[in-house]
Amino acid sequence: MESSKWTEEEIQKQLEKMPSVKDKRSRELIFHEIEGRLEESKLSKKTTRTWIMPGLATACLLAIILLLVPGTFIKNDVSAPSLHEKPKNNTLVRKEKDEVKEPSPAPEPKQSKKTVRVEEQKKPAAPERSVKPSGPAKPEPTADPPVQRYKVKVPEPSTASIMAAVESGKYHPPMTKTDLAEQMSAGKSVVTVAYSDEQAQFVVPVSFLVNGKGTYADKVQNVLGSFKPERVGLQPTMLNKAKLKEKEGAVVVDLPPGSVSSAEEALLPKILGYTFAYNHEYSNVKFMTGDQPGYKFSNLGPKEEMDITKNSGGANFLYTSPSGDEFLVDSNATSFAGSAGSMQAALDELSKGYKDQKLMPAVPEDIKLTASSSGALTTIRVEGNGLKNDEKTRKMMDALLMTAKNYGSQSVSVTNTNLEAIGPYDLEQPIDNLVGVNFMVVK
Repeated sequence: MESSKWTEEEIQKQLEKMPSVKDKRSRELIFHEIEGRLEESKLSKKTTRTWIMPGLATACLLAIILLLVPGTFIKNDVSAPSLHEKPKNNTLVRKEKDEVKEPSPAPEPKQSKKTVRVEEQKKPAAPERSVKPSGPAKPEPTADPPVQRYKVKVPEPSTASIMAAVESGKYHPPMTKTDLAEQMSAGKSVVTVAYSDEQAQFVVPVSFLVNGKGTYADKVQNVLGSFKPERVGLQPTMLNKAKLKEKEGAVVVDLPPGSVSSAEEALLPKILGYTFAYNHEYSNVKFMTGDQPGYKFSNLGPKEEMDITKNSGGANFLYTSPSGDEFLVDSNATSFAGSAGSMQAALDELSKGYKDQKLMPAVPEDIKLTASSSGALTTIRVEGNGLKNDEKTRKMMDALLMTAKNYGSQSVSVTNTNLEAIGPYDLEQPIDNLVGVNFMVVK
């Protein structure tokens, strides 16, 4: 680069020849403008500093969420199936997004419970794995506590204490009126259906709790179609082949031709009586064959109707089926025994039974029962030793109470047992009649 040809003196002279430049503004105006610019500069710096920390806080919070999210995506809890069945709550998601975007001067390095719940709703079905969040703060507990509130606990039926499972091979007791009242308040009713033993020597009435409306005949038809008696060692009857309906206050049994065997024919009045008259629903049965009045039986001949009001009663005994299930059976439900002439005679039979026909006594031989009646109340005095509040004595009580009911008692007072209670029975006050017999769950 070439050096300048101007000397300092020449430059000075040239500058002096230039016109003067002066600021025409006053000192106050210049000072005011400078002061305004300084304020603007301070405000700009302050605003920049205000957004630096929230911006960093938001970035840190998002980074922590990204670290913790994989743990919730792979978390699994089989006890809360409703989580993935319940639709996602959009309001909850929007609130969660707002919380993430909101600046915070001191972010906590832990995952919020709402975030855990939202992420678990997205995908709760993977195997559980714990993930430790980074940061000095103590990690948040696992999301199991909020999950527990979604657990669905199925309550046990209120009749579980008086009903045995079908496959259990245990005793099937009758029901108290208190238990029945609870079931009726829930819309249930009692249906009793008579089945036969494997040798067709007697019928075994089995009671069920059923839902829904309709006639008693309709409910019996539903039980016949859903319950399999073979599972508890009993045999189906001719009613499993029949069509049932109610007409003019009577039950109509429509049977296919030749569907009633000679063995069933001997038990026919008992099958019909324990099925349709045991709960005082019907007193008369009308027969039909293919929509035509009447049915021709092989031994009884043609019949159009039958009175079924006198086919229950007698002393009660214990029958154990081939499956191990235990049932109460009236002596009048058999083809070889009948009802005793009086309640005292029936109580005397309780300790004997018909062992050759597999009807065992429910009362020990060393126990003596004495009955006295006053109106509808029957008092039974028990003489003997060794009674305990156990299942064996419970069976004795059921047989005793069901026998007294068959002879017109509406309540029974049991004395001299040296026990305050046996099973569900309070012996310090009269016991109301039992309801149904051999209750069982339909499966």
